[in-house]
Amino acid sequence: MKYDQNSVSAAISTVADRCIQEAGIKATETDRMAIEMSNAEKVVVNEMVRQGMSMQEASALAAKAVLAPGRDTNDSKTLAEDAYRNRSIPVANDDTPMNDDKNMIESEAASQAPGSENPVNNEEQNMAGAEAVTSQNDEDQQGSAMPAKTGAKAHLNLAAVDFQEATLLEYEIIMRKVSEVFRNVDEKDAVFDFEIPVVNWKGRHEGVPEADISYLFDQGALHSVLYGIATGTSVNIVGPHGCGKTELVSQIAARLNFPVTIIPMDGQLSRRELIGKEKLSATAAGTVSHFVPGILPRAMMEPGFILFDEVDRGVSDLQYACHSVYLQQGLKILEDEGRTVPFHEHNRVFATANTKGRGSLDGMYQASEEMSEATRDRWSLWIEMDYNEADEDVSILQNKVPGLGKDMAEYIAKLAADIRSAYKGDNLEQTISMRQQLEVAKMTAFLNARQSDQALRIKGLAHAIERVICGRASPQDQGAIRTFVEARVPEAYQGDPLF
Repeated sequence: MKYDQNSVSAAISTVADRCIQEAGIKATETDRMAIEMSNAEKVVVNEMVRQGMSMQEASALAAKAVLAPGRDTNDSKTLAEDAYRNRSIPVANDDTPMNDDKNMIESEAASQAPGSENPVNNEEQNMAGAEAVTSQNDEDQQGSAMPAKTGAKAHLNLAAVDFQEATLLEYEIIMRKVSEVFRNVDEKDAVFDFEIPVVNWKGRHEGVPEADISYLFDQGALHSVLYGIATGTSVNIVGPHGCGKTELVSQIAARLNFPVTIIPMDGQLSRRELIGKEKLSATAAGTVSHFVPGILPRAMMEPGFILFDEVDRGVSDLQYACHSVYLQQGLKILEDEGRTVPFHEHNRVFATANTKGRGSLDGMYQASEEMSEATRDRWSLWIEMDYNEADEDVSILQNKVPGLGKDMAEYIAKLAADIRSAYKGDNLEQTISMRQQLEVAKMTAFLNARQSDQALRIKGLAHAIERVICGRASPQDQGAIRTFVEARVPEAYQGDPLF
């Protein structure tokens, strides 16, 4: 089983919470709580070793996980449950020191404690001095080191800096003309005659989206987004579900080589996940607390696009916490003694929304919150997007699904137009995205790959529509969608079905 840092972080927290509750530890007993947190880390490491990881690999993952925000997943819940159940069962040690970083902290803290019989020698002092200089230089350059607050402050600070260095790549910014990057833009078009930044990473950055060479940019939307990038202006993209708001930002980012951090503002995100949280650690010098940054401050450490997805569903306290970032300014973290994380000069901020922040006027998006005017005012550019025209969808389907055939692409695109029109008229509960159109197209092409009989090809299309579109619809919507299909392709439901 492969685990990521966020799942392991959540598992450690779950195990610690259960152990703290079982031991009857009170919230004021910070020393005992810190010990249980440390024990929970060991318990989870042991469980990952039981599942096939080496002790070294599991310990390294756990060391990074305690600095990462937790995210509950099925994997994290299963890991926590197994770790807690097997916590008393020993594991074979492969002679790899467990929690090397923490042992170093504990041993060095002990050596510096009053009355210690093992003073640090001159060579170790010189090395510690060099590490302190490195830490200070990194903090000056990045402006976002995460200091501990008591006890082994310098060592915990170094651990945080090391974590940042491990995840940040070197880069350079190259300014290029828009027409040099976006080939569908005429170099003689005066409105696009400006420069935009392109990132050249010293290695592969996993956060950069994959470019879709068949993607068709709307010229007006493209210009507005590029203007926002060139001038440092925040952009809010509004439109119905599935119209391609996120894809627009992702495809621009792919061509500029910018990573994209998507922050879901859908009401499930907590302030701890967004901004960060305090964590307690037990050391020989006593209990220490340190701040673990959340999604947002991490995204602000390097060039990239920060995309607040479904921003109109964000609760008011998170909106106000993000106001300065919406303005592309620094983030003040009250949980970390009021420290301000500077806004990276090559960060850009975007949002997607189904409404304009005044609630769902037509009742289609009932989960949307009404944004305050203070929040709305911090978004300078507003782009309204709608679904593609049917002929645009036909072109996309043919480009992305070879062998589909123009006739099948037209059937799918026109059906999508019917469904979207009914959805916007409040006659259907669901719409259809380009992703769903592509799934219908791929299944149709697969079924018809060796089929020459047109009647059977239509049956293949009908079967794909049933599986991809009707299968997820309510009984009432299924009837309406089948009516649309019969209107476009009368023979779709005539005779026996394909299967």
